[in-house]
Amino acid sequence: MQIAPGISAQEWWHLELDDSSGQDWYTAVKILGARIRDRNKFHESLKAEFMAYLEELRNPQQTDLRRRFRLKMDFISRKPTVSLPSSGERP
Repeated sequence: MQIAPGISAQEWWHLELDDSSGQDWYTAVKILGARIRDRNKFHESLKAEFMAYLEELRNPQQTDLRRRFRLKMDFISRKPTVSLPSSGERP
């Protein structure tokens, strides 16, 4: 997935941003600028990824993905923790 025009997520992850005076900070600011300038393209890419994720969630064979989604949503909604069965097991 591209996080800005011509910039992959992996390229971003490899930036060394712990040193605030390092060269990678200039690159990071340049990437952020490109992302802001082309935010509509970024939004469309993000939307496409999200729609693909929703499609995967609709597939009943994606039991592990569905289990992880449920755990995430339970956490977000602050639902009391419930132990979910591992993939393949029935409650």
